[in-house]
Amino acid sequence: MDSNSTRRVTSRLIDEQRRFQQIKKVQLVVKKKYPELEKIHKLFDVVDENADICIAVGGDGTLLKAVSEFDGPVLPIGGRTERSLGFYSDFRVQDMDLVLEQLLQGYTIEKHRKIGFEFKGKKHYALNEVRLFRGDCPSSIHFGLYIKNEDDNLERFYPKDVKADGLIFATPVGSTAYNFNVYGPIIHKGDIMVISPISARVPPIVTIDRFYVKITKNRGFLEYDHLIHLEIKAGDSLSVALSDKFAQIIRLKEREPFHQKLERLSRFVMF
Repeated sequence: MDSNSTRRVTSRLIDEQRRFQQIKKVQLVVKKKYPELEKIHKLFDVVDENADICIAVGGDGTLLKAVSEFDGPVLPIGGRTERSLGFYSDFRVQDMDLVLEQLLQGYTIEKHRKIGFEFKGKKHYALNEVRLFRGDCPSSIHFGLYIKNEDDNLERFYPKDVKADGLIFATPVGSTAYNFNVYGPIIHKGDIMVISPISARVPPIVTIDRFYVKITKNRGFLEYDHLIHLEIKAGDSLSVALSDKFAQIIRLKEREPFHQKLERLSRFVMF
């Protein structure tokens, strides 16, 4: 298999060797103080740094916060109600006894590649998506979308500037969130990135290449993983591509099938 094929194989790289290492220290990232969390405190030392694993209890926003703060394995657990979607969680907080039992029996790690973007000389990384949107600006954002050609020069991808409410760069993880809501494709697996303009007239792109955005008119905001807002205006530019950084998601013996996750998602968004 050549190097290009290897890049395209999958972004969900699973460490198939089940891990039985002893877990002593746990970092908690939680949406609220559930009573079930006491069970974690009884089994492990709950610390703020140098933890063996992180346990994130809440919705998908809680998971995104956890992987932004913790470089090691993260176990996502959904909140008490399904209004806290927890799309990538296989269990809910009321299943804590089963979760801890299976965790102590060993786990596998599922790796998801992050995307990175450069803006005003700084690099940022996202597991879900990077979103350009007009925010409170009454007018659409105008931007050009570019790639580099064989001579390493920028050339247009779309034939002219795009006029839209925004633009989404999503990973396979993030393809079921904002990207899905603007009719971008759901990516089940793949070491790829999807680019979806927030416009009914401009088709999405599935790519492994670095793309460049130049804002030509009006202003808006950059948001990544629903955590950080940055202002962007005419004359600004950014580049977005797959990065060499991964989020490590803990998977236990029992798994929720992907079609069931989509069924839960359909309660929030009409298919």
